Amino acid sequence: MNNSNNTDTNVVEEERRGAARLIHSGEVTLSHPLVGETTMKVHDSSAQGVFLVGPCQSLPGVGSTVKLQMQGMKESAPIVNAKIVRFKAWGVALTFCD
Repeated sequence: MNNSNNTDTNVVEEERRGAARLIHSGEVTLSHPLVGETTMKVHDSSAQGVFLVGPCQSLPGVGSTVKLQMQGMKESAPIVNAKIVRFKAWGVALTFCD
């Protein structure tokens, strides 16, 4: 990670990613027809995707499309489609899609 040129300590940039990521907290409801709904915590996000923290055992596999909706907002947040691209021991990486 290299954020030495960055005045905002909440933004993280990595060479392999095309967009800066913003570290923040919040909760997202992830849903898929085969597994239902689960609430996960947001670790970071960018214009291209999001990394969610939480149990992943019941999630569908890499390449699956799920629906995400931010929670805890004053108004109902839009539901967006995202594709699972990678699992880590402590969470899942998703890229936004149409």
